[in-house]
Amino acid sequence: MKELMIKPEIYHFDTVRAFAEEFQIGEGDLVVTNEYIYKSFFGELNLKCDVIFQEKYGQGEPSDDMVEAMYKDIHGEHKRVIAVGGGTVIDISKLFALKEVSPVLDLYDGKIPPVKDKELVLVTEPLESLPFGVFATSSIDALVHAVESSLSPKGNQTTRMFGYKAIEMILAGYQKIALSLTACGKFE
Repeated sequence: MKELMIKPEIYHFDTVRAFAEEFQIGEGDLVVTNEYIYKSFFGELNLKCDVIFQEKYGQGEPSDDMVEAMYKDIHGEHKRVIAVGGGTVIDISKLFALKEVSPVLDLYDGKIPPVKDKELVLVTEPLESLPFGVFATSSIDALVHAVESSLSPKGNQTTRMFGYKAIEMILAGYQKIALSLTACGKFE
């Protein structure tokens, strides 16, 4: 019985610069991100890649109209899609890593098979400056997923182990934040 399968290769770098150098980001790469993140973390690197800023196409959850508008503005072929940002950026980037993206509704309806033909890279350093409200909603979402994973009837010993560990880590993080805010008088 298969207990756990993890397909992606996972790399870790302390900085965006170290990542960009190791992966030699440049021509043939597409970075999907937000402008403020790109300027803060990638701006001084003068990369020769294509960049598209998600917020120029709408706010909130990705829609088929948002994805289609972004897709129309992407020119040329790309070997890698690099997602730098939150859930909307990541969800859209996963679509752009497919062989065929448009029409998006045909993907959703199963008329186009989802065939991945590009490498997808996620970059996490910008999380260090994440606004508190975004952190709060994202971490609560992660906590809910961890609880679901732990309680799923389709779960097993290994998935429960990861789920329980995630719950433990998230709650410990909340406790650390609460202690920090209490110590500085911002939380009573």
